[in-house]
Amino acid sequence: MQTDRYGLPLSTASTTARDHYVAGVDSILSGVAGYRVHLADAIAADESFALAHIALARGMFMDAEPAAARESAARARELVAQATKRERSHVNVLALPLEGKGPMTLAAMHEHLQPRGQALQSSKRFARRSRA
Repeated sequence: MQTDRYGLPLSTASTTARDHYVAGVDSILSGVAGYRVHLADAIAADESFALAHIALARGMFMDAEPAAARESAARARELVAQATKRERSHVNVLALPLEGKGPMTLAAMHEHLQPRGQALQSSKRFARRSRA
């Protein structure tokens, strides 16, 4: 199983899909052109990689292409049923606003981040104890 740049597992066995997904997400987050090519290449390498589809949907939504974004989000929803719980939650958080369910997004985001927030707090406590 591949991991993203933060060490989180990704439901793709393809290194190519993983590398293009990471580059595509980096492009979206930094506002740099190129996300479409990277994510199209990720999807070409692994058509069933739901996170690549939802990242593409997010980028298209930010580019004011809501119809195409909804199509990509719907495809991500279809594919993510076989993925990890974290990836299902990730797709849900990004798909909700594209589906016109903005008010539900905040609660879904808090639920998605809760386990990672607990893990972060635990690691901070461990680091403080290790320095003592």
